[in-house]
Amino acid sequence: MFWSQFRLITLVPVFLLIILSSYLITRLLKNKSEKAKMLPIQIVTIVLLVLEFFKQLLSIINGYDLYHIPLHFCSLFLYFLPVAAFYKGKYKEHFRTIAATISACLFLFMAVYPLLIYPDSDIQSIPAFFAGDWRSYFRFHSVVFHNVALFPFFFFSFGNLCRHDTKRDLKVITLAFAGYAVVSATVANLFSINFNNFKSCNAPFLENVRLSLVGSMGWFGQLLYVLLIGAGTIAVPILAYLVLKLFEKIICSTRTGIIASSVTTGLVAVGLLLCIFNKGIGALICSLVSMVATAMVLPTLINSIRRKEVKNILISSAFAAVNITAIVVEYFTL
Repeated sequence: MFWSQFRLITLVPVFLLIILSSYLITRLLKNKSEKAKMLPIQIVTIVLLVLEFFKQLLSIINGYDLYHIPLHFCSLFLYFLPVAAFYKGKYKEHFRTIAATISACLFLFMAVYPLLIYPDSDIQSIPAFFAGDWRSYFRFHSVVFHNVALFPFFFFSFGNLCRHDTKRDLKVITLAFAGYAVVSATVANLFSINFNNFKSCNAPFLENVRLSLVGSMGWFGQLLYVLLIGAGTIAVPILAYLVLKLFEKIICSTRTGIIASSVTTGLVAVGLLLCIFNKGIGALICSLVSMVATAMVLPTLINSIRRKEVKNILISSAFAAVNITAIVVEYFTL
């Protein structure tokens, strides 16, 4: 499974907190200057940089681990988010779009396959860090970094801080992530460091594909695997960008929110029905879709309440109930 019981009870409240706090903060800053609107993004940027600074410092003190070189996918926050947060030149929309897209990618992975990002044991080790075990900092960093890094997706979306040009954005995203794929894949295979799963894969089903390719074709099989991951490294951000644009439309239009929520919640409902006949398949579908559907339903429900649209309040409330039911069912199925 892509989720665990422990991850459901810890991550779902985080998602809800991030979505609701992002909405409330952007509402408070609605009539403020752009400088004021960007302040939350700047704070998040500083937090991520401080977290990474101490990670690198402790790694150096402890005898540097090459795995800590910031070439992981989420390390891209360290390069693009500061520019997006503080740069005010003519290319600011490019960098804001890339930063928002990286955060949207993280959201999709965290919503669909959170155990791929970090294990439950990382969360469970946090009390040890606060008890004075500095060696637990790396796990503490992994949990806090990835959760805080979810904020830009919702902040940029709720605050309408990106001015999109789809043709331009797709070119920029393709170039940025293709460049990252080339660098990280090369370093990963030359030095046997598993950046972005380019050396081996943390997802068992993809690792089986890699092993099969390498077993039958040797180095060429590994090359094919690297090209597969490289293609995904470009394709996922493009999908995330489309999700970002859709989410922004949901925030602006209750009608769009109802349509998107009906499609995603419909898939969740199918998962719930399948649970009657096969709990494993049904729960799998729910785990893949329920959090994405919830993220779409919540702003739709909020907008419906704010605009006093009774019909849409009832519809979105029903959608929310279906998704909550799916999360509960998944909890007892895992």
